[in-house]
Amino acid sequence: MGLWRVPRKRRRIFRIRLTLFILSLLGIFIIIFFKPISSTFRSYKKINIEIYNGCSDFCKAVGIEGIAEEFIDKIKDNQFNVLQPRDHPRYRVKLKSEIITPPDKIEEIKNLQVLLPYALIKEDKDLNNTIRIILGIDSIKSLSSLRNDGRSVVFIVDKKNYENLKPRLSRDFKMLNPVIIRGDESINEFRTINIFSPRDGLAQVRELKRIFGREEIRERIDNNYSHIIVVIPPSYAGAIYREYSIIVRKSEFKLYLYKGDCLIKTYPVAIGKNPGDKREVGDCRTPEGDFYIISIEDSSSWVHDFGDGKGPIKGAYGPWFLRLYTGADRTKSGKAWEGIGIHGTHDPASIGKMASEGCIRMRNEDIVELKERVKVGTPVKIEP
Repeated sequence: MGLWRVPRKRRRIFRIRLTLFILSLLGIFIIIFFKPISSTFRSYKKINIEIYNGCSDFCKAVGIEGIAEEFIDKIKDNQFNVLQPRDHPRYRVKLKSEIITPPDKIEEIKNLQVLLPYALIKEDKDLNNTIRIILGIDSIKSLSSLRNDGRSVVFIVDKKNYENLKPRLSRDFKMLNPVIIRGDESINEFRTINIFSPRDGLAQVRELKRIFGREEIRERIDNNYSHIIVVIPPSYAGAIYREYSIIVRKSEFKLYLYKGDCLIKTYPVAIGKNPGDKREVGDCRTPEGDFYIISIEDSSSWVHDFGDGKGPIKGAYGPWFLRLYTGADRTKSGKAWEGIGIHGTHDPASIGKMASEGCIRMRNEDIVELKERVKVGTPVKIEP
């Protein structure tokens, strides 16, 4: 009896099944114990670091060389394979640094973020085991061995207008010892003058704004930068030192403020209660024609009775009244009018409607802003 009585065929099947079972166990063992080891080996594969200097023209202009080399000295690590740094092919005055990484390398860039705390973090799934770094002007301050050489005001000017603007900027801002350099495509995102300044540069910023006078300016306090940086983008460069003008389109209830050919801002307005061009005194129509400002008057204490039973209203004209010349030589009707102007209002809900007795009404905060940009003689065209 015993095992030997089991048919030979059944014994062969048993051995095959036993062998397959052992092989399966061996496969599971390999997967469990060797996968972490292989992952460990893969994790020690060095990550490539591409470094581009995106502010090379800026560095040369202010006397700072070797910014990329300074950065490399700080990131030498067995984890990284640092490639030879290069100037960026498109960017020469890029304000913001960028760290571009594959999606699976977010953890690896934490040490880089310590060195470039102001950098923008971007992901690029097409990068393979490579982290790309573009050094911007904001990286200069975080590299402690690189110092401001005392020339603290730097103008970055649209390259097409650089030759025309450089002599005038050099003259007007001479006391600030300016550095003037050509911009690259990175300044295209701006629509007006932007001043970036660390907090300790506010005195120079005030002087910049005083010299610019009526220019449209956006001021940004930003301690990322070691210099005061003035960006004059393509969309605004052609308007520098040009005069302001105003167009009012009654059908749109809009006032358009231009500087040269550049549209600076659009404001909502209210116009006369009745449609069409003004025909006679008291018809509550807004006259049409090519006018200009003849005086800028403080109207904050003025009163007016609208004849609605509420009596005299203080502040009916808001804080400022920009009186217009509307002589017969300027009106479309060929008739002369008096008392027409652009002013504020006690009734902001009327803006965007036909509500006035013939003047152009604006919100009080808007007339204050407009008053700072215009002057006696500024052209004002009123269209249907």
